[in-house]
Amino acid sequence: MKLRTLFLFLFVLAFEIYAFQAFKIVFGASTLLSVIYFSITGILFLCLLLFAFGELKKRANLPRGVLTGTFFMLFIPKVFITILLLVEDVFRLLKSIGIAILQLAGNDSIQLAAERSTTWSIIALCVAGFLSLSFIYGALFNVYNYKVRKVKVKLLKLPKAFDGLKVVQISDIHSGSLTDKDGVQKAINKIND
Repeated sequence: MKLRTLFLFLFVLAFEIYAFQAFKIVFGASTLLSVIYFSITGILFLCLLLFAFGELKKRANLPRGVLTGTFFMLFIPKVFITILLLVEDVFRLLKSIGIAILQLAGNDSIQLAAERSTTWSIIALCVAGFLSLSFIYGALFNVYNYKVRKVKVKLLKLPKAFDGLKVVQISDIHSGSLTDKDGVQKAINKIND
C-alpha cells in the first residue's frame, strides 16, 4: 500500500509540475503564483493522503464524495493541461529536429525556436478552467437534478399480458456522493410515480 501510494504521489506531482508550465507562460514566473498554485497542489495531496489512509479519513470525518470531488476538480483539469502541452511539445520537437537538419545542411541563418507558445498555454488553461467550472456546477447545482425520460417500446412478439407494463431503469446514481436525504427521497418519489 505504501509503495502504491508513493507512486501515486509521484505520478500526481509530475502532472502538477508539468501543468504549472502553462501557468508560468501565461501569468509569469512570480513567487505569488507559485505559492498559490502549489498551495492548491498541497490541498490535492492532502485529499490523496486522507483517501489513501483510512485512519486519517476517519479522523478528518470527511465524506468520501468530498475527497473524491476535490481530487477530481483539482487534478483532472491539470491532466488536460498536460495532454495539450505534450501535444505542443511533440510539435516543438519535430520543428526543432527540422531546423537542426536545415542547420546541418549548411543554412546557418536559421535558429532553433524551442519556446513554449503562449497561445497554446492559454488554450490549455481555458480547457482546464471550463472543466473545473463543469465539475463545480455538477457538484453544487446538478447533483440532485433528476430527469425522467419516457420511452415507448414496441415489441412484436411480446405477449398481450405485458401490454402497458412499465419498467423503470435507473442509471448514473453515484450513490456515494448522495448525502442529502431529501434529494435522494426526491429520486425515490420520481421512481415510484
